[in-house]
Amino acid sequence: MRDLQEYRLDNPFGAVTSPLAIKLDANEITSSDFDKRLEVSLPARLLEQYPDPEAKQLKGAIAKAHGVPEDMIVIGNGSDELINNIMLAFFGKRLMLVDVGYPVYEHLARIYEMQTRHIDLTSEFALPSDIFEQFTLHAPEIVFFSFPNNPTGNLFDEATVRHLVSDFPSTVFVIDEAYFEFSGVTLVDLVQTHQNVIVLRTLSKAYSLAGLRLGYAICGPSLTAVLHKVSLPYNVSSVSQHLGLRFFDERKPFVRHVAAQVTKLRREVVSRLERHPALVVFPSTANFLFVKLRTDIDADELAKRLADNSVFLRFMSFGERGRFIRFSLGMGNKSEAAVVKL
Repeated sequence: MRDLQEYRLDNPFGAVTSPLAIKLDANEITSSDFDKRLEVSLPARLLEQYPDPEAKQLKGAIAKAHGVPEDMIVIGNGSDELINNIMLAFFGKRLMLVDVGYPVYEHLARIYEMQTRHIDLTSEFALPSDIFEQFTLHAPEIVFFSFPNNPTGNLFDEATVRHLVSDFPSTVFVIDEAYFEFSGVTLVDLVQTHQNVIVLRTLSKAYSLAGLRLGYAICGPSLTAVLHKVSLPYNVSSVSQHLGLRFFDERKPFVRHVAAQVTKLRREVVSRLERHPALVVFPSTANFLFVKLRTDIDADELAKRLADNSVFLRFMSFGERGRFIRFSLGMGNKSEAAVVKL
């Protein structure tokens, strides 16, 4: 624990103070109709009493939407809490992660002393051809796949992931579908037929509810029982449950609108960025782009100059692979303005 580094954000809350700032570093969706959506009164009991520890109403709505029993749903204070609890439940076990993936997985793996091995993705960030041999050799007890992958934005080959799930029933597969609404491709059906799959979803992205901190897991009852053992009571506030239920119930038109806007914006921004000789833009199915910087560019200086111009992007480094920018696709004209500045 002495050697563990704090998980730090590039631009923590409060660091970006200008109302004109272009904040595209956290894959948030800003919605122009939120004033209208928040015309809701909150009963006093939501603040006076502890929340429903089982979040029954919200759990029921989610279970109904997915066509599964309620005992296959676990509600979390953001999907990050669920990721934390999964790691805690598998403390010290053999873990597999891709080498370019969600940094929170790596951070929690160190906290919970996981025996971590990495899958080296190809130059296009696809799963390698020897992935089955790697699973056979290392016998991971748990593996995390973001689907689409964060930060690269691409989908791993669906057939390959499905075959891995079937061929290695003793391995628990955590499929993090935080960006599912933008890709339209899901593996959630696997939870109905395989007891070794946990699918994670969040209301932080397409639902534009990052501040509520709401996520959920879908998995078989044996795995939900494990997650409940390591969950703290009252982990999801009454206000989050109340507002989450409301917005989840009216989700379809809004989420479809957001996904359509992001798809259109993604095409436009990719077209602009690809014209720049210093940038390599990778294909994305999410609400962000993964952009490689030419080696002679000083990434730190670029980040500083952009910040001085009130543009905040996520700069990332992956060893010999080089330096990258994860460029969130913000709604409205923010992405266009960021492209101009970049």
